[in-house]
Amino acid sequence: MSVDVLVEVAVKSGLVAATALFAVTQLKGLPASQRAWIAHIGLLLTLLMPLLVLAGPDLQLSGPWSRTLAAAPAVEALALAGPASEVPSIPPVSAAAPAAPGAGVFVLGGWALVAGALALALATGLFRLLRLRRDASVLTDRDWLCALAQAQHRMGMKQGTALLQSERLTSPVSWGLLRPTIVLSSAALKSPDKARAILAHELAHVVRMDWANLLISRLATAVFWFNPLVWILAWQAHELREEAADDVVLRSDVEGPDYASLLVHFARGEGRVAGLAAHGVAPGKGSLRRRLMRVLDRDARREPARPLWVAGCVTGALILAAPLAAFTPVDRIVGAPAAALAVSSVTTGPGAPAFIDGPPAARVGVPSQEPVASPDRVGPVAMAVATSPVVSQASSGGQLSPEMLAQMRIHGVTPQWIAAMERELPGVRALSAQQMVALAIHQVTPDWIRSMREVGYRDLNHDQIVSLAVHRVTPAYVRELEGAGYRNLPVDDLVELRIFGVDADYIRRMEAEGLRVEPEDVIRERSGRRARRRPPPEIPTPPAPPVPPAPLS
Repeated sequence: MSVDVLVEVAVKSGLVAATALFAVTQLKGLPASQRAWIAHIGLLLTLLMPLLVLAGPDLQLSGPWSRTLAAAPAVEALALAGPASEVPSIPPVSAAAPAAPGAGVFVLGGWALVAGALALALATGLFRLLRLRRDASVLTDRDWLCALAQAQHRMGMKQGTALLQSERLTSPVSWGLLRPTIVLSSAALKSPDKARAILAHELAHVVRMDWANLLISRLATAVFWFNPLVWILAWQAHELREEAADDVVLRSDVEGPDYASLLVHFARGEGRVAGLAAHGVAPGKGSLRRRLMRVLDRDARREPARPLWVAGCVTGALILAAPLAAFTPVDRIVGAPAAALAVSSVTTGPGAPAFIDGPPAARVGVPSQEPVASPDRVGPVAMAVATSPVVSQASSGGQLSPEMLAQMRIHGVTPQWIAAMERELPGVRALSAQQMVALAIHQVTPDWIRSMREVGYRDLNHDQIVSLAVHRVTPAYVRELEGAGYRNLPVDDLVELRIFGVDADYIRRMEAEGLRVEPEDVIRERSGRRARRRPPPEIPTPPAPPVPPAPLS
């Protein structure tokens, strides 16, 4: 993940968390169970935001948020020679300078360090739960077992729940989904008269799948540890989980004052439970007063969240989050000549900028969503500069035109450049000025030509060189394909594979599925296909023999 993607995900996840937090704090008239669902859905969408941004659709829009950038002086040659993203040497005059590479590594490293530490703390809590379950003993007390059976029957639970006891706890805890576990403390076992309230509270967490919600909260705060809104939303979700469980207890005919005394009794044991990834009856120090006031409030709404309400809440959240994740702001580029912007949106890959026709003052550079250029269009794309009607090579007197001289100067086509290129590319002086500019625009250097020759591609002509350079076919990419078994591929095949994003990892994953074709067969099959595309030579039909004359009578 790059720094730009991290910033985009951070901003969008912050908006999701802020929206969920606003809803939770403003809709105080709703029951705790419904508000808890809002908080947990917000945390889940916040946690899934990186996946939605990276793997979801892309929606490019310009508007009040767009920056207005002035076009580069040589926008004509850049637009006609290839996509704007392929020529980073001449950015728009108003574009900000890129950040130093070291700063990005520092930012990503700092984020990963803190996120890893928080994830390790969560893993430690889960490991402590496993040890606690291993060391705890099975509870066989009849009163507690009867209370557990009655509570499960009342809540409609069909799966069994493990009821254990441990000396290492000061208050009861619960966790798990498919195999839920309740561990009672020694203090709880001394109060069998409170068994119904204690077990109802813990089973309420199990029925509501609060353990999964707890893990989502911990993961969200670990990934977005830098965002205080996520931490506040996670804290609100924890409080609402406990309040919703309290409501379940109070709906089971447990008196409010009796349950309030139970909370006060176990409040001292909360410190021994906080480090575990589990729920407990004991309230935190900051939430004891809040929970007591709500337990004793006879007018508080305590109804559960109905499935239809939950489904509607999830649907509404997705409707809001999906466009936000897909949204990508784009900049306006103004001041470009009309001929430079009237160009095809052929790109070298998804997301490469293209120019859209329209009035010069309103044209917008946006990432193209069209498919990548097909192999049979490589030649025209590579030779766009040479065939450009905008830049004329010679003036009426036979000399280089001022526009052509400016292009050569801008892109560094100098006598020294020509001399350096001639050592690796004999015959470069025979190229036209437009062809030299095309080589310079696409950053074809003597080192690049030498490296391509070292991997087996000698005697490349100008069209092949520009085609390879336009689509960023590098010696490293050639070696990568060779490592996957594809050697000595024709230039057209290299460009085709590069256009469609075929790399060694993709080849190995396809081979792991059992799809294995020998490279020689691929080349032979493609060669045969091309031969079949050529029309067969026309063989003249021999003239018919002359008809013998009729016999004389």
